[in-house]
Amino acid sequence: MFLKVFTVAETVVVDARTNRASIVNVSEEYQTPSFPFIAGNLTAVVMIEREDNDDDEKAAKLEIRCGNELTLQGSFAIQFSGLVRTRAIIEIGNFTVNECEQIHFDIMIDDERFARWTVGVRVVEDASEATPQPV
Repeated sequence: MFLKVFTVAETVVVDARTNRASIVNVSEEYQTPSFPFIAGNLTAVVMIEREDNDDDEKAAKLEIRCGNELTLQGSFAIQFSGLVRTRAIIEIGNFTVNECEQIHFDIMIDDERFARWTVGVRVVEDASEATPQPV
């Protein structure tokens, strides 16, 4: 298997007629006046292609880390359904972000990191500039 796309965004919309996915508001940085804060209501999208010897279905996990601290994790299935390319869209609920400079979203397959999306965290003085609300 090899990665085609992996990102985390506010919304992913799938057109029912064409099955095309639109990724809206890609997450690149949180700005916060203080820690901890609540992040979430995000969507991860991963697109993968398989090779001839790859299984039609594979177990995977999404792990979210604040620095090196595991904050949230969940399992999902990568299902090719006989096709060469597939995608998985994973909705992420709210999670608490303790003090860190980066949030890592990792796709794990066979307990190894297959893909990573990193979102920076920056402290801002003016609370009106903050993207999430403090806890």
